[in-house]
Amino acid sequence: MHGAFDDRDLNGATRTWVRDDLVFGYYVHHHGSGHRVRFAAIASSTAVPVVALCELDLGRMPHGSVRLPSDVPAGDVVDPTASGGVHWAPIDPAASARARAVVDWIDDRRPSGVVVDVSCEMALLCRLAGRPTVVVRQHGDRDDAMHEMAHRSAIALLAPWPEVLESEATPAWVRERTAYVGFIGVPSDPARTSTSAAAQPRDVRAGPDDVVVLWGSGGGRLEQGDLHRLAQAARPGIVRCLGDFGHVAEPPPGVELGGYADDVDRELAHRPLVVASAGNNAVADAARAGCALVVIAQDRPFDEQRRHAEALDRAGLAAPVAAGADVRAWSRALGVARERAPRLAAVTDGEGSARAAAVVERAFGERAEPEPTDRTVATVDGDARVATDLVGGGSPRGGG
Repeated sequence: MHGAFDDRDLNGATRTWVRDDLVFGYYVHHHGSGHRVRFAAIASSTAVPVVALCELDLGRMPHGSVRLPSDVPAGDVVDPTASGGVHWAPIDPAASARARAVVDWIDDRRPSGVVVDVSCEMALLCRLAGRPTVVVRQHGDRDDAMHEMAHRSAIALLAPWPEVLESEATPAWVRERTAYVGFIGVPSDPARTSTSAAAQPRDVRAGPDDVVVLWGSGGGRLEQGDLHRLAQAARPGIVRCLGDFGHVAEPPPGVELGGYADDVDRELAHRPLVVASAGNNAVADAARAGCALVVIAQDRPFDEQRRHAEALDRAGLAAPVAAGADVRAWSRALGVARERAPRLAAVTDGEGSARAAAVVERAFGERAEPEPTDRTVATVDGDARVATDLVGGGSPRGGG
């Protein structure tokens, strides 16, 4: 396999990277759909073969995939945090089998690097196996020792959001290593589709005065009482719910249940207001469609969604509302969201996937070790030379 890519974004110089047998690995976390969406978006935005490493069956992949065994013990879970030193590393053969599958693949394919989305343990495993990493960042309070090791050991950090959503508490050294690529999303992504009849409406009625609720598979739910109060606040508009609402026995007046949508972009084509959890997928969907956005933060590790919702509110891009809010709070949130919709659209250009792919290409192209013959060449303004500069403007590496 022959891989080639250009770098024209960082400093204006044109670079053509050429590398034989180029392949990237991409670890895809199995919880929720956001990691799969980012993988699909980045993999489809690069000419370099990308191999998914995931516990889930991702279906037929253009360049293959590695189905990882679960690292959850079949019996008792013994010391899963190594006395508080890690997030998840139970003493069990299941963890050994998973690590072995990853290291065996690395040893066999010798990838130029591995994108880790997301797991601190996986990032360190790949780095200890001799491969450079690009670590995808998440929102939340990630100032613990494991996150610091994963972030310091990476060649680059990738934030799938615009820089305006960065937390004020993020250390300067993390910011310096981070490439803020903007929202990443795949229109009509197959990882989130369903073939059920309910997911294939004959017509899409939701317009600018209506509300579409997007609810993914990451956990948490919007209760029937919340939907009832939302519908009252949204009158005379309708509320169309897409996603998992199997717990709603009877939709309240003014509420439609649509199941999982095969085409989210089509559902948002007439720019209804979007209500969603504060996950990356839904925010990217709403922003890409030019919709106003109300977010309801769900419980996640490291307060991920709460910090994301706070950042969206602080930047004036969306309106937060709490679960259990009354009709007045819902009405206020809908109004604020509509006022802020132009700001959300202004920080969205649809190029996040391409920028993310470019970050990965530059990082792994520059850092891949040379073969006995000169197989990694950088052409800078017509002059061939070996690349030595760092992605992200020359941030210092090492223990820093």
